[in-house]
Amino acid sequence: MNKFNKCCIVILTAFLVFACNDSKPVNYVEIQKRINIIQQIYDKGETKRAFSLSQKLLNEYPSEPIVKVAYFTTQLQLYKIENEKDTKLIEESLSGLNQAYDNLSKNPVIPKDALMQMRLGYAMLLKDFGYNKRAISEFKKHYDQNFDFVMQIGLGIVVVQYAEALSATVQLEEARSKYAQQQKIIGDEFYLIYNMIKLESENGYFDKALAIADNYLEKHPYDPDIAFEKCKAYKGLSLFEESKSCFEELSSKIGSDDPLFKEVTERLNSL
Repeated sequence: MNKFNKCCIVILTAFLVFACNDSKPVNYVEIQKRINIIQQIYDKGETKRAFSLSQKLLNEYPSEPIVKVAYFTTQLQLYKIENEKDTKLIEESLSGLNQAYDNLSKNPVIPKDALMQMRLGYAMLLKDFGYNKRAISEFKKHYDQNFDFVMQIGLGIVVVQYAEALSATVQLEEARSKYAQQQKIIGDEFYLIYNMIKLESENGYFDKALAIADNYLEKHPYDPDIAFEKCKAYKGLSLFEESKSCFEELSSKIGSDDPLFKEVTERLNSL
């Protein structure tokens, strides 16, 4: 389901740095334009092409921290889609990215908010590669301490990644509290509710998942994706008749061209 793909966005915040190296002038406006192009290409799903362009940019500006951020971030995204298992390669890229951030932080003209967003991107990458404890440490420093700003700029995906890292380290109550904190600010937003349900289901709390889904569907009765999670929760509770009835009702409401239709049909046939 495309609208749930947790694309850990490349946070290369648009900002311009007007400075130059002692050795030669650097056109930071040009660098930023090219980084924006890399971002746009990545957002279209062309990760390999984005990485190739970042590699070319790095060859031209090998000592610029912001260029290294673009390079190592797109490299890590490429490792993700290629399911890279070589931990040495992954660690080298994460270390390079972290060092680039440290170097950027020493530049007084770079906005702290931009650095904070980049660090959140780094935390999400750590989480994606299974370094959950390190990810949590970064989230605590840059999400917890800047919560109001994170909400203001709409980085809702961050709390999902944070909660998943907490859940992976058996800190379920902490994960729930992060979702609850955000829910107080944005209300029953679909993406948030969907992931709250997933958190409970994946940890075996199907009764809680069912309650969250029911509450949401009372206000939004025609949401097929939440209804689908509700049907699954019934099955998780071994309420097979309720699950079958739920899937049958859902099947009657969605068309055969709906991405859910095939999976709903398969689950019905398995009951």
